[in-house]
Amino acid sequence: MADTTHPISLDAALAFHTLDDGGLSAPVPGHFSNGPSGLPPEKGFPFGGLLAALCAQAMRQGLSLTAPLRTLSVQYLSAARFGEQVAF
Repeated sequence: MADTTHPISLDAALAFHTLDDGGLSAPVPGHFSNGPSGLPPEKGFPFGGLLAALCAQAMRQGLSLTAPLRTLSVQYLSAARFGEQVAF
């Protein structure tokens, strides 16, 4: 179950941890749920924009890109789960 008592900032939600294999990982906090605000975050799913931002940032960081991002197209193959790490 996700912790909804202490909201985190967007910067904190977009912060990566480096994995042992060199990949990047980020948590999916329940504060960014698309579910109704009166229900637990698990009744919704993470905002697609948050996941797209994580994908773009992981790509840019992994490839050392510095040019501005001009466009991004994202296809979601399955839903992310709150409280689990997303690895890139």
